[in-house]
Amino acid sequence: MCRAVLIAAIAVTPLALMSEVFLSHDVIPKVLLILTGAACVLFLSKEWIPGRGPFLYLVAAQAMSLALSTAFSSQRALSLVGATWRRFGFVEQLATLVIACGAAAIARPSWTRRLLRAMTVCGGIGAIYGIAQYFGIDPFLDPDLYTIQFLGGVVRPPATMGHAIYFAAYLVPIALLAASTAGTEDPPWKRLEWLVCLLAVAAILLSGSRAAVLAAGAGGLMLARRTFVRLAVAAFVLAGVAALFLISPVRLRQWYEDPGGTRLGVWRDSPTLILHHSLLGTGPETFAKEFRAIESVELSRAYPDFYHETPHNAFIDAACAQGIPGALILAAVFALGLYAPRGELNEQQRGLQAALAGLLITSLFASLTLVTSMLIWTLAGLRARSAVVERPPQAARIAGLAFVAAAIVLGVQDRSYALLQDAVDERNLVAASNAFSVATGFPPGLPGYELWSSREFASLGRPAKNSPAIPEAWAKAAEAADLAEKQGEEPFTAAYQVSVLAVASGDLARAETAARETIRLAPNWYKPHLLLGQILQAAGRGEEAMREFQQSRNLGWKGVE
Repeated sequence: MCRAVLIAAIAVTPLALMSEVFLSHDVIPKVLLILTGAACVLFLSKEWIPGRGPFLYLVAAQAMSLALSTAFSSQRALSLVGATWRRFGFVEQLATLVIACGAAAIARPSWTRRLLRAMTVCGGIGAIYGIAQYFGIDPFLDPDLYTIQFLGGVVRPPATMGHAIYFAAYLVPIALLAASTAGTEDPPWKRLEWLVCLLAVAAILLSGSRAAVLAAGAGGLMLARRTFVRLAVAAFVLAGVAALFLISPVRLRQWYEDPGGTRLGVWRDSPTLILHHSLLGTGPETFAKEFRAIESVELSRAYPDFYHETPHNAFIDAACAQGIPGALILAAVFALGLYAPRGELNEQQRGLQAALAGLLITSLFASLTLVTSMLIWTLAGLRARSAVVERPPQAARIAGLAFVAAAIVLGVQDRSYALLQDAVDERNLVAASNAFSVATGFPPGLPGYELWSSREFASLGRPAKNSPAIPEAWAKAAEAADLAEKQGEEPFTAAYQVSVLAVASGDLARAETAARETIRLAPNWYKPHLLLGQILQAAGRGEEAMREFQQSRNLGWKGVE
């Protein structure tokens, strides 16, 4: 039973998507599967890794690092369960470690083959969905969510992963594992493996992720033993890129005009954050808040309206969240999985090694998600070939119960936010308020969509000016904004929202206070300076207002006199 649970947790989780049930339709379903999967492993497993071995040492080091970084985080609740866009907090990351340990404990060649087959099948399904999205077929999501309009309608399919970059990063190990195992399979499975490999590569190309194309090519070269095969792999990748440009010539313009986006600027500024928190980091999932405080004028001016929720590099992300030890642990996991004495690897092990190499390359250009993190630790565990003991320690059952409780709370909370959205669409303030009360009623200040809720309540306060419910709608908007400022992942944006709502209610003193708080949290963001200038101008303090307007222009505001 435990073995089936592990296969389901590792292979099926990437496909989880529930667009009509949860607000975080692509994240929460995966969180629920990972948390419940980890709980089942702790309750059902009869085999476990003993207390020695490099893989278990790394797992223990990662768990300890995450626990300390969370305990000393400036936003403990946020670090505990993670931000809404990926839920990569202490609880969820700990669950991925449990799943990886469970897989490592039963990593026999026959079971590993079943696991890789399941991953291949599920990866093929995901690739087909992504390809269908590219050509305008999507029964689950609105194509506007992944279409870049300013480039002429370029489609970057995310499939079930929320963003094309994370989708492509997931497909890289799928393609490489399928290619490696195809040579050892029976004819029916051999054909399926090669088909999935081709589908995955095609979906990677259509995603537009340059890092994933590089990773798939590099992994393919690792698998190829003969020179002519390596040349064939390189030619295939180049032909695929050329075909993509023929299908969508504007993609070449995208790659030319956007050589790295905000990445280079974020990479340049991030060492300041790492040096200030080198031992423990700022805590998991706190990058957005902490980076705003140290963001340079140059980056703000270049991308004035950009929200930096991640450094787009897994190692920098780990160093910011957990300090330098976190980055070293991540590097050690890759090193453990990639290292092999000459002549030791069979085809299965070579495939695992190539898949990890592909994930390493994609991790240099994107932060981890729960899926990619689970794959990295699981593949490293399979490579480690750990021995086992009879069953997990009895204390592990307590952690299993904690995972179940976390799954229930996060699921109920996100479902409540989805009900809030439905109520707003129906212009039902009472139902929206009730849903918000449920969503925000979990201790200890569990972060969620408070800022989004404030905007939704504000939208209820605009159209019908004479409605008696208008004051209540604005009051709920202010309440949600205050809550977002205290516990949300974007306290600087929440403080800005508080200021805007205070302006709308005519409370200029509170508006000024909130605007100055926004500037304290995000000193080089142009918007709060512009807002403060407008508030000061309305208060008749013209000279102060002009200074703020000028500062806003220096930081990227394109306004006129």
